[in-house]
Amino acid sequence: MYNPSVRFPRPHRRAIGLTDLASQQTIWTRVVAGLLVILALVLTVLSEGGGFGILLWAGLLSLASCIVALILSWRPSFLAPLAQFISSDRFPIFFRKSS
Repeated sequence: MYNPSVRFPRPHRRAIGLTDLASQQTIWTRVVAGLLVILALVLTVLSEGGGFGILLWAGLLSLASCIVALILSWRPSFLAPLAQFISSDRFPIFFRKSS
């Protein structure tokens, strides 16, 4: 199966002038992102009830992913401040490299 991401460098990180994250930083970013998605689901279900809460959460998650995909494909520089903040020393301590 053809996978273009293996062959080409990451254009969204190149567009904002950042190098790839360290492996530990990548793992922590994914773990925190997953926990935030689960937290959003729990809060939506608690707020709106089981049936509508899950439907609302899925709709908002789909909308947010479409917006991020459009921004990354058309104007990746719009997300540059966020990416630079994540790569900086101001981000929480558990994301920093251990020396």
